[in-house]
Amino acid sequence: MRLWAVLILIGFIGVLNTARLKAERWKFGPAPNSTEARYLSPEALCEIALDRQRIHPFLQEYERTLIVRTGNEETLRIKAAVDTGGYSRMRLYRVSPTEFYLEGFLSFDRFFLDISKPSVTREILASRPFGAKLIGSFDEDDKGWRFIKANT
Repeated sequence: MRLWAVLILIGFIGVLNTARLKAERWKFGPAPNSTEARYLSPEALCEIALDRQRIHPFLQEYERTLIVRTGNEETLRIKAAVDTGGYSRMRLYRVSPTEFYLEGFLSFDRFFLDISKPSVTREILASRPFGAKLIGSFDEDDKGWRFIKANT
């Protein structure tokens, strides 16, 4: 009987802490502990970034945001799928000099990005465009959350 009481207490504390974190985010904005992985496009002179912000006090769960910058100006920002454990990786493909395809682990976490306009479209259940070349992945390794270039 005591074990159940302890488990219920731990669960209750977890729920309260999650509610506190959400209230803080609502009141103060994004947490200062977010991390950003960046890819700098040499041809287009733009930066594509995937930002991760922790949303759970115990589990590896993250809110992710896709960001495009041209020069020092942020031109696009869109929420990607929430990582509820192991879905953070997103592959980046070049379709043309100004078009990119981003492919997450989940079928609804795929985007077509045109930096010449700039515009981004969520490509639900889309498959990778023909001829798209893998540039690398936004992923985590022993060096942390970063953009990892593909072996070419």
